[in-house]
Amino acid sequence: MDDLDTAAQSYTMAVQLDPGIGHAHLNLGVIHHLKGRFLQALKHYRTAQNLDPQNPVVLENLDKLKKKLWEKSERECAEESEFCRTW
Repeated sequence: MDDLDTAAQSYTMAVQLDPGIGHAHLNLGVIHHLKGRFLQALKHYRTAQNLDPQNPVVLENLDKLKKKLWEKSERECAEESEFCRTW
């Protein structure tokens, strides 16, 4: 287990104890984002945004994730993957 996995476990426990800890959701989003687990990242970023709608780090990370998802979908559609055909 690497440091990010250890951190993810800690933040997961924190949000289980108190789902209102925005920075824990933000950090879980970052970890999932870095690990390429984009849907999980989006879930935690959105929760963090709901808890703190004006947090500039949350807004910036959401923007970066949306760009990453767009690039991924464009790349997969160019390759005519199954992902693209489901749109």
